[in-house]
Formats: sequence, C-alpha cells, structure tokens
Amino acid sequence: MREGDDLVSVSITDGEKDIFIGSYNGKAIHFNENEIRPMGRTAAGVRGIKLNPGDYVIGMAIADSDGCILTISERGYGKRTLVSEYRETKRGGKGVRNLLVTDKTGNVMAVRSVVETDELMLTSAAGKLIRTYVSDISIIGRSTQGVRIMRIDDDDKVMAVSIIPEKEDDEESEGDVEGDAGTDADAETETDAKDDDSDSKETVDDEKEKGLSAHVGDDDANDEETPDEEE
Repeated sequence: MREGDDLVSVSITDGEKDIFIGSYNGKAIHFNENEIRPMGRTAAGVRGIKLNPGDYVIGMAIADSDGCILTISERGYGKRTLVSEYRETKRGGKGVRNLLVTDKTGNVMAVRSVVETDELMLTSAAGKLIRTYVSDISIIGRSTQGVRIMRIDDDDKVMAVSIIPEKEDDEESEGDVEGDAGTDADAETETDAKDDDSDSKETVDDEKEKGLSAHVGDDDANDEETPDEEE
C-alpha cells in the first residue's frame, strides 16, 4: 500500500457483483466489479473512486440491485436508500452525493448493505449503545440528511456500526439442541425405570429366598422333635 493508505474493507464476490463505495464527506460510487481486472495479491489495485482533498473512503458494500444502502453519520443520523437511486457508472469517477453532510449530521461514519429483516446496533465513543430494527429507518433519497437514530452528546460521536442478520438459523439450532436434550432426558428416565424394576425384582427374590429358608428351618426343628414325642 502507498504511504498514508489503510485497508478499509474486504468482501468475497463471484465476479458479477455490484460494488458500492462511500466516502467520509458524503460521496458514493456504484459500479460492477467486472470493471476491476483480476490481479495478484501483492498488487496495489486500481482506483475505485476519485476523492477530493481531505476526503477518504469509510466503507464498501456489495450492493444488491433490489436492496438498500444504509448510511450512518457521526452524529447519529441515518437513512436507507434504494440501490437503484445510485446510477451505475464506471469505476474511478467522483461519484454522486450519498448524504447531505451538515453540522447537525456530522460526516459519514459507515455504509452497509441491508435487508428489511436485519437489526442495527450503534455504539458511541462514550460507550452508549442502541439496538433497533432496520425496518424502522425510513427509505429516502440519497441527497438527504436522514433521520435521527441515536441521540449523541456534543462531545460524543458514533464509533461502531454492526448489522445483526435475522436469527432464523440460530433458532433452528437451538430447537435441535432442545430436542436432543429431551431425547436424552427420556432415555435417562427409561433407564432409571428399568433399574427400579430390576431392584424391585431382586428384593422380591430375596424375600422369597428368606421365606424358603424359614420354612426349611421349621421342618428341621420338627424332625428333631419327632424322636422325643415317640419316647
């Protein structure tokens, strides 16, 4: 990498995806990844977006043509915008406006590709946190300020943005675990019942043996008393 450059984002693609790149000062570019030729892992790469002085890339997303781009600002403002609002262009251009940056909104902190079922978590530099549904955030035009998602103190700002996908897979896994646990519990109960039946049978057998011994002892006693009675 060149001096002053940092790696911002990495994604796995299939060679046919649309790429969305957003900048700190509210610019964005949308192009197909076939605009970028395959190259070696140590290569410097090619220009994705042409930045104005003082601007820099804050994020990249794989854009679904039917989906939305979520933009979050430092002051807790955000919006969803349809990918179709960003015209597809060649890579290396200056792009179009993604967020109307003002003192109220602050600069862009993150851009993410989202769907209706996702959840959003914001964390501020002061340690404040908020979790909300992506579906609660308005879908509006790209050249707007967005709406307030998190109230931020004057000396604070958003530092981290996380997208939480729908929990469908986790719930299925938990159901499988509970089912296995129930099967194990039933198996243990059945085993305990068998053990109890075995113990009861052994107890009855022992009592029968004791009773038999008692009768045998009485018979022996009667055999010993018989000669005395004859005398």
